[in-house]
Amino acid sequence: MAGLSVLPDRLKRSIFSFTWEAIRHRGEKVDWVSLVWFKGHTPKHAFHMWVTQQDRLPTRARLATWDPCIDASCLLCDGCAETRDHLFLRCSFSEQVWHLVTKRLSYRPTLFHTWTAFGDWLSSSDSTCPTTLRWLAAQATIYQLSAERINNHLHNTTSSTPQKILNDLDRLIRNSILARKKRRKFRGLMQVWLKHF
Repeated sequence: MAGLSVLPDRLKRSIFSFTWEAIRHRGEKVDWVSLVWFKGHTPKHAFHMWVTQQDRLPTRARLATWDPCIDASCLLCDGCAETRDHLFLRCSFSEQVWHLVTKRLSYRPTLFHTWTAFGDWLSSSDSTCPTTLRWLAAQATIYQLSAERINNHLHNTTSSTPQKILNDLDRLIRNSILARKKRRKFRGLMQVWLKHF
């Protein structure tokens, strides 16, 4: 390493860069990356969506595989095992929230029964709703459902209504749009979001 100190900085940087590229692990490219890390994402929502996409959240069904004494039933509906797909898509509480959200996005009430179907809806392109708004709303909804589960049901033993969740989502999405209103992709999003208010 003593020999590196005499090399020009540009050459040192290229050696370090080459070494880093040679030793770092590169995973397979995934098709969902743009659904999570798009321009204008809200960082905490995108990070949560990334963890959810990889099915790494500590859902009760997942925790029960490590400790059979843990009750695996869903905290939101207490009806089924709390898996990622159930918690965010098939739970009766989540379905009511998605019904309200999709209506606000100008869609007929839409239900998703698998994570794949949800991903297909997110990656589809149509004239009903701008893709950026759909991605913002989806990430915020997943985040709010998780917050409802952890903060209210698990820790506070209280519960919100689907309408209250929509009101919280409304504030999150308005703030996201307003913070980025000068960006081209965010122009006109507020009008679409408020169209069915």
